[in-house]
Amino acid sequence: MAAVGQVTTLTRSMVKQVDKLRRDPSGRAKLNVNLNKLHLQFEFGSTVLEHGYLRYTPEQLAQLEREITALGGFADSREVAQRCGDRHQMAGISSQEKLAAHTPSHDKIYYRPGADDLVHWGLANDRVDMSLRIAWQQLPPLTSVLLVENLDSFDCIRQYPLTDELAKLPVIYRGHGIDAKAVKALLAARPQLKVIWFGDWDPKGLLLAVEFGAGAIVLPASFDKLKGDPHKWLQQDRQQQQLEQVANHAIKPIWQQLKPHKTCWMQQQVLAQKVPLVVVPLTPAALKR
Repeated sequence: MAAVGQVTTLTRSMVKQVDKLRRDPSGRAKLNVNLNKLHLQFEFGSTVLEHGYLRYTPEQLAQLEREITALGGFADSREVAQRCGDRHQMAGISSQEKLAAHTPSHDKIYYRPGADDLVHWGLANDRVDMSLRIAWQQLPPLTSVLLVENLDSFDCIRQYPLTDELAKLPVIYRGHGIDAKAVKALLAARPQLKVIWFGDWDPKGLLLAVEFGAGAIVLPASFDKLKGDPHKWLQQDRQQQQLEQVANHAIKPIWQQLKPHKTCWMQQQVLAQKVPLVVVPLTPAALKR
């Protein structure tokens, strides 16, 4: 059934997709990345392109399960879901290490020490510009953190016109995918940690401030010198609608302030124009993590 000459690599998400198909007797499923991989690598099912669906028979699904379990070295594909651990541990029992529950970057975040926690790392010079890729469990005790939306801004954060208060704070990149999950795990484990959000000033950025439970948000002292992007604003229609539905949240006044401009301002604009930044507190009672 596997395609001739096709390099076959299993991932945990592909196996989970098979488990989902097992519980769905309809014989068809909406095409997605994992289904497409299963279709191409194992010649599984037939696609209905005009509707974006994959059709399959019970016999095809049973054959797919047999091939997957044989490739992974398991007696049953459901055994994969019951196994935890990282890729090193999975490699000890299977040739398909990507079936592991944890990726190598599991729990890792991007972190820059603040002035007060440099001593924890054996550093005394607050001018040291250091960033770490570190498991969040290894962070020292923190009271506040500057959470940055974009990696390029995180990398050059010390070049921004930060207030003295912000310049002393530890900085964390909010991450994408598994990195974002690690940051959220940190915030869930340390509910007293105050998050100061520093992101783009657009609907997406404001929603991220809500998502990460920010207790304050960084804004430009003035938007007058910044070059906005009205086209990006139009692309964020869904986020605009979501903000309209965020009732009684402290981000609402910020949204009402930005909405009439109908444009998006990126973080790098502040750096380019050297516009001072201010910190605006958000009402704690409205925040959720």
